[in-house]
Amino acid sequence: MHVSVRAITSTRSQGTRFGVLYEHVRVIPPVGYLDMLKLMTHSMKILTDSGGVQKEAYMLGVPCVTLRENTEWVETVEDGWNVLVGADYGAIVDAIRGFEGAGRQSGVFGRGNASERILEILRPECISCACPPASISAAESLYR
Repeated sequence: MHVSVRAITSTRSQGTRFGVLYEHVRVIPPVGYLDMLKLMTHSMKILTDSGGVQKEAYMLGVPCVTLRENTEWVETVEDGWNVLVGADYGAIVDAIRGFEGAGRQSGVFGRGNASERILEILRPECISCACPPASISAAESLYR
């Protein structure tokens, strides 16, 4: 939960407005990008108004409830991983309780293997210039 939302919901009277849903919301201080990705990876559902978070949720396979009327990532909605609910309390609650995501992705943004594909294209050039072969992808090296 964003720090400004935390301030708004900090009093008991405001917090109880969310009822049973509120106790399932974890309020944390701001975190860095990699920590945010880790938190998102282990989330059951993500609520956001951020375009970037919508796409990251899609790529991570986590259902996303977007608190906006529109999105720049219409593919995430069309593919069934994102639902737009605006600011309507009832629509937000319904999406939190019922929206599960499509279960399968179409690959509209690719398959997450761009570094391997680039390496396949460049490898013949690297062989001719005696570059050492890569043993792991660039993406994999970020997580070691």
